[in-house]
Amino acid sequence: MRDRPGSRTVLLATALLGAAAALTLAAPHVDPAQAARLCIYPIELPRGFEVVFGCDGFTFLRGAVEPALLLEPRFAPPTDFTYQSRPLHIGVAAIVGRVLQPLVAAAVPAELRYQGRTPVRRFAGAYVAYVLLNAVLLVGAGLALQDALIGWRRPDTLEVAALVAGLAGLMLSRTVRFWLFTPHTFLWGLLVPLWALAVGRRVLAPVDPTDDRLVRRAVVAAGVAALAYAFAVLVPAVALTALGHRLRRDRVPNGIARWLRVTTFSAVAFALPTLAWIGVSYAVAGGYYHHEAVAYRQFRWLTDALVAGGPAAAWTQVVGRGAAWGGTLARQLLAPTLFLVSLVGVSVSTGAWTRATPPRALLGSAALVLGFAAAFWYLDGQMGGARAATLAPDVQVLAASLALTLDRGRGRVRWTGLLAAATIGWGVVDMMRPPA
Repeated sequence: MRDRPGSRTVLLATALLGAAAALTLAAPHVDPAQAARLCIYPIELPRGFEVVFGCDGFTFLRGAVEPALLLEPRFAPPTDFTYQSRPLHIGVAAIVGRVLQPLVAAAVPAELRYQGRTPVRRFAGAYVAYVLLNAVLLVGAGLALQDALIGWRRPDTLEVAALVAGLAGLMLSRTVRFWLFTPHTFLWGLLVPLWALAVGRRVLAPVDPTDDRLVRRAVVAAGVAALAYAFAVLVPAVALTALGHRLRRDRVPNGIARWLRVTTFSAVAFALPTLAWIGVSYAVAGGYYHHEAVAYRQFRWLTDALVAGGPAAAWTQVVGRGAAWGGTLARQLLAPTLFLVSLVGVSVSTGAWTRATPPRALLGSAALVLGFAAAFWYLDGQMGGARAATLAPDVQVLAASLALTLDRGRGRVRWTGLLAAATIGWGVVDMMRPPA
């Protein structure tokens, strides 16, 4: 069979995902007090194994088993359905879960058919559907990582080593440990930044033609993805900024007019699926509930502070939140940043820095992704470590790219192999640590 461009990445990502699942099962049990504080439920499995289950997972399960909840007339939690703004992910899980339910429910052992008063068999098909969706999202993130790192082609030996280094940082992480077996949309948070990184690199790369169709296709796909996870807005933000820079840098005739046309199309194409869903909700249910806007005052907390306490209180919040968010980002991005800085040191000390740097298009795209993503979660109000950790694979791509460039100069696997080994080692240790 012909070796397709992404086939090796799919195999590598699947193998590392299997390793992550095994490490998750083998990890030490979570202390009940810590679990309650972190809003996770340890679920005991046969033979002493355990998986952790985010507390929102039950809401997603309920939505997949009873999809009519997506169009309830009232949406105030905790009694009513919370995630009406994410119909795509829940709807796909509902369809796949219905197909799987007869097979999966019959396979549930008698002693596991109830967790407390929860009828496990009733939710079994939907649960497996969500886990499969999580796996698909992670493999998709692996493919986006390949596109960002080397492009859409079959990798050579050096590139395979670099891919392993990047994929290990993606798969062997606490994010995967705590969310792989939880019904949720959280793992879109790993896919979206890598997807944006790949799109931005393609738009900025001097070897690629400036083709508006790339941006338009990405924006349309992101508009649909926003029905699962609003963070998908990162893709058009990066793509349009990169396009504007490219048109200005290359002094394309009528570049401003061209950028405005693409931006206008993008605004409409991205917003249309969400506006259509809101319209359906109002028509059927008489309203629309967006949980983040209510629970976290998404993009409205600064206005709230201004109204409540004036400019001084608002400025205090801006500075306080910014300092806390900066510290969180620094902690969560520490490992891949150390890998990157170490490789920069090697490059400078060996005199290879002038000829061995990550491609400018990748550096530019990474700067846009990290900047926009950090700003999104800051303004969104959800600035926890889990959100920051989803950006770590993008920094790891930069480290893998630099290691690959260093190895190309000598024509042998060295720094990519060392980076892969270090990343795997760190990932195993990190996944086995108890939650903090």
